[in-house]
Amino acid sequence: MSSLLSIRHPLLVFPKALKNTGTIERRALFNISGSNSVQVSFKVNLSESSWIQIYNLTHPQSGFKANELTLEPGENEIGITFNTNNYHFPSSSVEGRISFKTQSAPSEVHFIDFNFVSIEDLKPFKGYAAIDIGTSTTSMAVYHVVDDAKRGTTRLPSLESTQEDMPSAVLIENYKKFTDNWEQGCKVGLEAFQPNNESLSGDPRSLQLSTKLLFDHSEILMCDEKGVGGFGTPLNVMSAIAHEAKDRAQQNADIQARFESIYVTYPAHWSPEKILRLRKVFKSIGYADAQIHTSIDEATANGIHFLYHLIQDQDRFDILLQDLISTEIKTNESTSYKCRFLIFDFGGGTLDQALLEVDFVFKDQDLSLSLKLLDSDHLEFGGDKVTLKIFKMLKRQISLLLHSQVKFKSRIPCQASITENATHHQQEPSITFKEDFDPSSSSFSLPDSISGSWSLSPTPDSDSEILDENWDYIFEHLEDDHLEDPIEDAIDKVFPTRFLPRRDGLFNEEARLHFDWLWRESEKLKRKLFGEAKRIQEDAHFPDLEKLKTVKESLSLQKAPLLKLRELAFRNEDQAIQLDAYQVFKAIEPNLNKALKVSQELTENRKVDRVILSGQSCRIPLMKWLFSKSKLEGGLGMAPSKIEFDENSAKSAVASGACLLEVMKNTQVGVSVQVEKLQPQLHDELYILRRNSEKEVLFAPGRLNEVLQRQIRFEEESFVKFLSIYSSKGDQLLGHFNFDQPLEFPNELSEVSEILSINPTQESWDHPSTVNFYLTPSQNLYASISKSSEELKWYSFQVSTQNTEGRSLHDHPYSGIH
Repeated sequence: MSSLLSIRHPLLVFPKALKNTGTIERRALFNISGSNSVQVSFKVNLSESSWIQIYNLTHPQSGFKANELTLEPGENEIGITFNTNNYHFPSSSVEGRISFKTQSAPSEVHFIDFNFVSIEDLKPFKGYAAIDIGTSTTSMAVYHVVDDAKRGTTRLPSLESTQEDMPSAVLIENYKKFTDNWEQGCKVGLEAFQPNNESLSGDPRSLQLSTKLLFDHSEILMCDEKGVGGFGTPLNVMSAIAHEAKDRAQQNADIQARFESIYVTYPAHWSPEKILRLRKVFKSIGYADAQIHTSIDEATANGIHFLYHLIQDQDRFDILLQDLISTEIKTNESTSYKCRFLIFDFGGGTLDQALLEVDFVFKDQDLSLSLKLLDSDHLEFGGDKVTLKIFKMLKRQISLLLHSQVKFKSRIPCQASITENATHHQQEPSITFKEDFDPSSSSFSLPDSISGSWSLSPTPDSDSEILDENWDYIFEHLEDDHLEDPIEDAIDKVFPTRFLPRRDGLFNEEARLHFDWLWRESEKLKRKLFGEAKRIQEDAHFPDLEKLKTVKESLSLQKAPLLKLRELAFRNEDQAIQLDAYQVFKAIEPNLNKALKVSQELTENRKVDRVILSGQSCRIPLMKWLFSKSKLEGGLGMAPSKIEFDENSAKSAVASGACLLEVMKNTQVGVSVQVEKLQPQLHDELYILRRNSEKEVLFAPGRLNEVLQRQIRFEEESFVKFLSIYSSKGDQLLGHFNFDQPLEFPNELSEVSEILSINPTQESWDHPSTVNFYLTPSQNLYASISKSSEELKWYSFQVSTQNTEGRSLHDHPYSGIH
């Protein structure tokens, strides 16, 4: 009688393995004959084998025993992972055997043998390693003090097999395992997308993206592929990303060394509290406090990267110094120049800007740099939002195409007009064809739009009727962020992509399939459009916008999830739905204009000597042109030659700059650098609510160069016991003062007590309901109260204008003063 179980690849040989480099995965194929699933137990013949994990990749399981597998009929791909970070991972060569038995035939034993011929410890890396965890992608840069000093620049270790950066994505395969230990139950990077792309077997909410935007939340909602979930911390997600990036970099064939310390960057607008949370991420992956360097923000790192390569290029550096001749200051010992750089970092998730001031000081043959971050700001608009714009434009056209089912000659210009029937809500589209229209033709195209405004009958009979009424209006406003709710609902019913349930609704798997397909196609179309637009513009600083209308790309429907769409693609040869580069540019132009307004506010009346474009989304053509526009047109009036963009380092500049800062600090390239302390910023006003719900502003946005003081008085009958503090950014609750729990006089205020006339032991104001607030540069908010015959009492909490509790004013039980 033949065996139920057979194994392919029963021998795993590792000529060399390095400890503390993460996990090594190998796969084997198990074949089960018959028609029933089979329970298989396994055992490793080593005294300590906790560093080995075995699992079924073809049929992922949850809730199974640690030493059992369930195998389905046919082929099962089995994963065997060896954890080199585990304490019990051997230090020298080792041979082992994994035995497998089925419950139905316990006497039959099958084996997989493994052999680690050589196991070595990782040697310390002699140099610097820096990481940039971006909203959409993560990258690392390293600088070896010998090897890279010869090359004169940093290296970018590959974090994926085909690319230097990896997606900042985590797929939670097992919620319980992941929340207990973020090293288990998840996949990171490109691997996180594969299960979602291949089938509908997993819940897409298990894919954690853009966690950096949620980093100030104490908890976020997450689940695994089985839909099992709850609340978890974004620290776990970020730890999984940081750990995987570090391990992959250390395992690179040209590195194979251990990073004993790491330089970590963060957005310039982040509060001290968020930076401390970021440090916790790297503590969780094995670094001590002294090994984590958070001395440089992303904007300054970008500037360092630019400055370093500028100094290495003597011709470019000489041109810059000629531009700065009016700032030249000569003394007997030195000559100095002052320069301002506007950093414009347009990444995948956010658009960050910062204004840097740099002093170049020449003394004898030495050059030293002094950097100061003058100001910074950001918008939550990045490359993903550009993809979303394209997604919405395509979805609206698909819905109209499915709704109409009208055949046209391929790409024949035509007009759709509305014929009004007896009642307004019974309007139906009638089509005006060109004279050469062939009704027997199997090709078709959507009609061109004519001007229209939106309308809605008092009692529309159907979603179809809503689309009929507003056919022209939808085409007129394809690029809008949001159309009116009835229209958006009607569009989604024709081609649903809203897969997440509303309130108590059900998860929509069909909509999820549509969404995944259309998002991938939108991303492809974006890259094709902008790539071709760049080619035809040939990097022109003042491009011909009309020329962008000739750059068109079609949405391929041949692999669409809907059979109707595939049938239409077959008849039309995929020419039905198109977008041109001009349409996409006009769709994102309002957001780019907002960013330019931020640029103007940052620079104020200060002269800017160079604009440095960074981030992968700056590959979009026309970015230089936007800054070249005059200030009256919304630009900065910069000469094209003073707008810098290195496409090759668009994503890596931040991590590279963090490494190069240390290189220059140690004068390893003949340049010394000093970076002045970051000037804290309050980005939103802080306020309280009076009993009549009126706002009482405590502190307005601005720089926190010194302690700010504000005194508030209340009516005697409403003496404060509990006080809520809010931020103007979406009326967000930041925290509460509970005046029944006083603190001692804060040490942080002791240095300025004389200036503020603070005496912690004296009785203060006569009014029984006076509260004094003090906001410090470290963004600690203190409050003091006094009542007649009582000593002064102090209260405090850490302020973060990034909505630390993640709750809005309207869904919290406290609404102000109690």
